[in-house]
Amino acid sequence: MRKTISRDLTIDIVKIIALITMSITHTAMAIYKYTRLSAVTFLSNLGGDISYTFFLFSFGAGLFYSISKPIKLKYKKYLNKALIWLITYYLLSIIGYIVFTYDATNAIDLSITTLINIFLLKTPIPLVDFFISFVIFLLLTVTFKKAILITISNYILIIMLIFVFNLISFFARETVDTNTIGSLFWGYKNYSYFPILNYSLVFLLGLNYSFVKTYKSKSKYMILAMFSLFVPLEIYLYKKFDYSRFPPNTQFILYGLSILYCILAIINFIPANKIPQKVKNGITAVGKNIFKFYITHTLIIFLLYALPIEKTSDPLIIFSIWIGTIAISFAFIYRKLILTSLKLIFIKDNK
Repeated sequence: MRKTISRDLTIDIVKIIALITMSITHTAMAIYKYTRLSAVTFLSNLGGDISYTFFLFSFGAGLFYSISKPIKLKYKKYLNKALIWLITYYLLSIIGYIVFTYDATNAIDLSITTLINIFLLKTPIPLVDFFISFVIFLLLTVTFKKAILITISNYILIIMLIFVFNLISFFARETVDTNTIGSLFWGYKNYSYFPILNYSLVFLLGLNYSFVKTYKSKSKYMILAMFSLFVPLEIYLYKKFDYSRFPPNTQFILYGLSILYCILAIINFIPANKIPQKVKNGITAVGKNIFKFYITHTLIIFLLYALPIEKTSDPLIIFSIWIGTIAISFAFIYRKLILTSLKLIFIKDNK
């Protein structure tokens, strides 16, 4: 039986964790002078390892509620959404290219050839490159809605599909010698850090997570079972195979999923009525605006790269700037709410 879920708080929590870990990683990339033993180094590496997995999983989980509704899917609506995301990707990529080129050479070289390469997805830009995968996953999901809904309801089908995808990815990387648009799907060292075929497991499990919570009465125990499966599997693979992030191997992806399902197993056992309503409202508000947070955060990090700031190994400075970037993002996104609240306080004080 289908349960009515207006909005899943656990998905928003995963988004917030992804946002926090991503922001510390990007802040460190911009201004941190890396040292081996440091809390900043640990958190920065952790964010680099898990933030995309958390974002993609929550994206798939949220998308399930849209494609599983018993109404006709409005393809044009999602096409418009994908177009907005694509335009955003191109604009951020051009800004990023200018910033990173100037940071490295003190000159701006934005030729027609460069613009064409960015447009053809042949010049991925750090901090932005992962975003194009969301556009592709969105279009593939709404196009093959029925097939995907059948697949995510059966773990055997998911495993078979992922096995095929990994085979394609492996052989493609072995045979392709140059950077091409195909690298977006199977990965290539120093080219596409977030290949779609490799990360399709994360996306499908995100869809499956919401399917389980919607249709299974013992959903929290199934989530706990997934955690119990991934952790020993990850430990086994860690001992047997080398860890690879670029492009990601199965061991690396399972590492992120192990942490993710550990968090999900915990928060799904917390009774909803034990969480204060104001906290729920706050989590939901951030979860709904995660796209705006990403854009604002990315522009702030670009600014950090552009400013003549010396890199530092002082953790206090790093954490202060990191908190500052989050605070600026919050202030910009909720500026109307903040201004309204300040006006009310001012009026109340003057009565």
